[in-house]
Amino acid sequence: MASIRLIRIPYRQLRYIKQLIIMLFCLGSFLVVNTLPKKSFVIIKRSERNLTIWSNDFHISTIQDIKYQLQPFNVNLIDNSLSNHCHLTKTCAENLKILNKINGISPTIDERQQFYQAYKDDPVMNNVDAFICFHPTAMCEVFMPFNRPLIIIASTRYEMGRFSKEEWTKWNENLQIIALNSR
Repeated sequence: MASIRLIRIPYRQLRYIKQLIIMLFCLGSFLVVNTLPKKSFVIIKRSERNLTIWSNDFHISTIQDIKYQLQPFNVNLIDNSLSNHCHLTKTCAENLKILNKINGISPTIDERQQFYQAYKDDPVMNNVDAFICFHPTAMCEVFMPFNRPLIIIASTRYEMGRFSKEEWTKWNENLQIIALNSR
């Protein structure tokens, strides 16, 4: 059996090879882009209204991070925190219908339907452009009937709040439905 001989490449030569690969990649990308058919660009007029995102999180840190990151874009973030630490950020959910700190992490199907019924004609909710869910991500099941974009970021276990096998399986199915929806 023939043995494989590994060779050592001097650092300077390796650096040169890396630069050459990057240069070739850039040149190839340039050629590909220049050979694509030219499309006319449509200028999209920015809405006079800022983007509004709704959150009902059980964790104050994740939404605070997003608020900080979205600050330059003037995004309106409605933070109805259900966290036990919401007093620290003064974001505790007040006058939130149906959901609370007890049922919010794992609302029943009836509670989800009640939430939709309570908010479907709500003037604040009608100005919401998207929903964001971190902790638990499965909170986004509550927002599915509104048929708006759902931003799902698992800050911890994605199945949090779905304790039985059936609930977890249903959440997996709903994640696929959410991912396939073009909104």
